[in-house]
Amino acid sequence: MRYLYVCNWKMFMNHHLIDSFLKAYARETSGISECGEIVICPPFSLLDYVYTQKRIGAINRLKLGAQDCSQFAYGAYTGEIAASYLKEAGCQYCIVGHAERRNLFYEDDAIVLTKIKNLLANGITPIICIGSTKGKLSMIDECIYNIKQIDFFMNNLDVNSNLIFAYEPHQTIGADTLPMIDSIKEIFSTIKTAICNFLFKKKPLIMYGGSVDENSIQILKKIDEIDGFLVGRASIDFQKLKNIISY
Repeated sequence: MRYLYVCNWKMFMNHHLIDSFLKAYARETSGISECGEIVICPPFSLLDYVYTQKRIGAINRLKLGAQDCSQFAYGAYTGEIAASYLKEAGCQYCIVGHAERRNLFYEDDAIVLTKIKNLLANGITPIICIGSTKGKLSMIDECIYNIKQIDFFMNNLDVNSNLIFAYEPHQTIGADTLPMIDSIKEIFSTIKTAICNFLFKKKPLIMYGGSVDENSIQILKKIDEIDGFLVGRASIDFQKLKNIISY
């Protein structure tokens, strides 16, 4: 099965580390690319550098994404990055609603929806993070929470838009543990059912994010409902990412 791998590099990378990653990828680009599509999401200040390296190197199969975007299309918003800027920087994807954004910067679904609309208006595919950020919930409550989120987004978007959802179990962000596999299966089944309530020409991909590494991938790839993986810190080391993809 070909998966989508989205590498969220957060604030872990610099020019030197990116050069090392890209050189390692270039050596094994054909074999790795056959296993799935890879999207790398560097910090804003390095988007242009990565895009330039993609154009001049043997790494043009990599897709470029952003870690976030502004809820505003333009205007006097110091420090914000508009979706149109991401388009000019060569981004094809953008993560929105990540648990860290929700927890640390108090973003809610209404703000995330505005970002999604800005991205779609600029031809960028949003990777919409869902899942409770209110601490550990029972599996039933977690399923209900995800259904409400999906209903909110889909009732306010064109269901034929290019959309990707990424489920993030709150307790696994930045941790080394996974929820029980039966819980993950049940939640993903619920998410897929909720999405099927809407009429799509093309069904959105459903990804898993949270503590994805060389060990957890051995469990996660046994779950048929998962279409891809949002990989955090493990994605900054190419060999670790290769092991995740190749498993």
